[in-house]
Amino acid sequence: MTEEYNYDDYDEDGNDKGDFSSEEESMTIDGVEEKPFANLNYKSDSQKTVEDLNIKRNKRHKILEEKADANLSNKKKLEIKATTEEVLLKPGNFVRKYMKYMSTQYDGYQDWNLAAAYELLSIISDKKLVLKTAQEYIYPNIWIFGLGTSTISRKSTGMKKAKKILEKLKLKVNKLSDSFTPERFIEDMSENSHAYFMKDEAAGFLASLQKSYMSEMRDLFMDLYDCGDYSRSLRTSKSKNDDKKANFNVVDTYLNMCMMTTPENFKEYATTLDVLSGWFMRYLFLYPTYKKNWMGIREENEQDIVGFNELVKFLKERSEQVSNTKQINMHMTKEAWDFFNKWQESRESSIRETDDKVSSSIFGRLQMYALKLAMIYELGKEEFVMTPIPVPEPVVVPGGLKFKPKSGPLEYTSIIEIDTITEACNMIDDVFLPNARMVVAMIEEDEGMKIVNKVLDIIKKNDVIKKSHLLQLSHMTADKVNRAIEDLKQRGLITEEITDTGTFYEYPFDANGKLKA
Repeated sequence: MTEEYNYDDYDEDGNDKGDFSSEEESMTIDGVEEKPFANLNYKSDSQKTVEDLNIKRNKRHKILEEKADANLSNKKKLEIKATTEEVLLKPGNFVRKYMKYMSTQYDGYQDWNLAAAYELLSIISDKKLVLKTAQEYIYPNIWIFGLGTSTISRKSTGMKKAKKILEKLKLKVNKLSDSFTPERFIEDMSENSHAYFMKDEAAGFLASLQKSYMSEMRDLFMDLYDCGDYSRSLRTSKSKNDDKKANFNVVDTYLNMCMMTTPENFKEYATTLDVLSGWFMRYLFLYPTYKKNWMGIREENEQDIVGFNELVKFLKERSEQVSNTKQINMHMTKEAWDFFNKWQESRESSIRETDDKVSSSIFGRLQMYALKLAMIYELGKEEFVMTPIPVPEPVVVPGGLKFKPKSGPLEYTSIIEIDTITEACNMIDDVFLPNARMVVAMIEEDEGMKIVNKVLDIIKKNDVIKKSHLLQLSHMTADKVNRAIEDLKQRGLITEEITDTGTFYEYPFDANGKLKA
């Protein structure tokens, strides 16, 4: 049976009321009384043009953008609602199928199911798909980082099902171990450079990156993200007296990553620099904070098994289709390129006008992700159409063949349609850009509090301290210390006294929290 779409309006939080259950009463929007739907109820995609979809998306995006701007300026936690609940793809697309099936299995955020669907399609593509732009060749490898509260967000539950599917597929892809040293990682990748790393609790891994022996992993990840080659000489013996080394070459790299942890753990090990210019900039962030439906535990039934096997069957058949090719050259239609370039220009122009340096850094990477997602969406269609590239006929000349075609898998072409790139760009606008901004705001706020607490601790330990001495002990810039001082003064946690010999600060409370006499 064909699913149906019904595009309802959005509430003041940017929520599509038709996407999920709600006990709210009817609301009046633009003078029309609207009631939230209890269940998904879609109309056919064919009944809506790309322009119609964008009207809905633009309204929701405007709501979310205004809300994000307001919260960022106040340094408050952003509340991005269930934007991943609505993925405007045709019903037969694997991403839609996977998300719908998983919504019957557990009550985790749909964000985790979206991430898993992306990863599964990207892994089976096996670097066969490529979009050859004048600037660079783009492959659909996807790196995702999910942030969710422990237990109730169901991060692990969502990832377990994806891992189980990968086990069933038995792909010739390198499943990286949960923990490794740079040397072990390079050795593993040199043996099979088409690999994936999936970790539902990455706190331990993030903590290990702080150790000196793991310091190069960030740079290594950044090199491999672009599917480039990497060479390294490693000692072949554990003995320090053995100088024998072997060269390990990582070529034809194709690495997919999906990691998750709690916001608290992420803040502990990430900095603003990591997200805006470092290795975290290569990730799509998911940070759901909206209220989700609750589902109890139940026994597995026949319908669950059938649905799971259908997902495995789809991926197995699509993987075989892709693996029997030499390469699949993706081409966007003129309409699709026109849309993408206008979208890119519009977003960059808007960012320049507002001088939003955070969004500027983030969008620079995300615009390329729109092209990656478009390839993934095309691969996930019910029918992935590939056209073989004609092989030149042999040319016969006196003495034999002048040209003999090479045998083996053929190269193919496949088309990216405008509806596909439109949805990919919308996901950047509605989900990944707001989530990345929210993560940056969270880290900035945490970094600011760490500075404030450090300054306060120094003042407490010294009872009364001169400002010049405080600056020396803090090992921070004067600007950071001054901002912390102002914050502490406004909250009444320190007192300031300006004398002829300098400015002094004191913590005015005793051990019991009472004002000193």
